[in-house]
Amino acid sequence: CGPCQYEIPELLQARDGLADLGFEILAVNVGEDVEAVRAFADAMGMTFPVLLDGDMAGARAYALRGIPASFLVDQEGVIRQVHVGILTEASLREYVEPLLGTGA
Repeated sequence: CGPCQYEIPELLQARDGLADLGFEILAVNVGEDVEAVRAFADAMGMTFPVLLDGDMAGARAYALRGIPASFLVDQEGVIRQVHVGILTEASLREYVEPLLGTGA
C-alpha cells in the first residue's frame, strides 16, 4: 500500500540508528503471496525479516484494524504500544527509546 511504501524508509532509518541497542523490526505481510512480497521487499531495500500471514490468521488474532499497523514489543514479549497508520522515524523513536532505556 502507499502508506507502507512511505513508512518503510523511515523504519529502515530508525532500525539502523537503534540496532546497537537491541532494536529489531519484523515486518508481517498480510494476505499476499511469497513472490509478490519478495519483489516488494527487494524493491524497497528491506533488510529486516518479512514474515508472511497469507491466510490472515495473525491479522485476526491481533484484531488488525488497518494497515500499516505497528506493534511495539518489549524485551519480555509484552506489547507496549499499538500504532495504526504511518509510523515515522521520529514517532517510532518516541515509542522505542524509553523501552530501550535511552530516554526520549
